[in-house]
Amino acid sequence: MAEGEDHFETFLSIQEWLKRHADSDYLRSTRGPPPSDDADHRKLQSLYAALLNELHRGYSVGGTEGTRDINAARADMLGPIDAAAQAIAQRGFIVSFDRLTDPRFSPVDPPA
Repeated sequence: MAEGEDHFETFLSIQEWLKRHADSDYLRSTRGPPPSDDADHRKLQSLYAALLNELHRGYSVGGTEGTRDINAARADMLGPIDAAAQAIAQRGFIVSFDRLTDPRFSPVDPPA
């Protein structure tokens, strides 16, 4: 209970701080998602698919044997994927990920 209360207090403090600023001081102006044929968007989609493949391999193997792929995926998130997302955002677009056709990554129904 205390942890939730701490989070609530933190968000109240942030809300109070933000009241003194215009939205444009801390929110990016966006033009929506980039066109599907945009080079930066295509690069991000390719990197994202590779990331999911790394995670799938790592978690399928499991244990310490999957560590290499999981760590590589984490490095990709903090490196090339972040850089590709920043390139899109700096041009004023919303970063988005296309729905994948690979059945391993299809949406699942939430638990009942």
